[in-house]
Amino acid sequence: MTGIDFRRSLAFFERVVVVALALSNTFGTIFAQCDEFSLDTEHHTSTVVRASCVDNSNFTFLLNNGSIRQDCAWITKNKDKVAVRRSAYCAKADVKTQCSATCDDSCCRDNSAFRFTLK
Repeated sequence: MTGIDFRRSLAFFERVVVVALALSNTFGTIFAQCDEFSLDTEHHTSTVVRASCVDNSNFTFLLNNGSIRQDCAWITKNKDKVAVRRSAYCAKADVKTQCSATCDDSCCRDNSAFRFTLK
């Protein structure tokens, strides 16, 4: 990387930080919930993701009857039983952590009705 490239990357990073700070002031708790902020200076992109906002596809848990194991998808598989299953299983720390996308409806999803003003 040449000195010019480095300065451009640094300038880009500074702009990203300014935007991130502005957004964090606007969205406060959303950024607080996100686990990772990555910056790709080569492609001039940045990404905010909640790393824990993904179900662990290898995780299974024992049902309350003690004899059957299920995965995260089982919780929402039957639309009529979603509330009951979330209440029964997402309250458990291991299930809530490993099935975070299933158990947390607000898991860093976009709100299509939300609007903000740029200054």
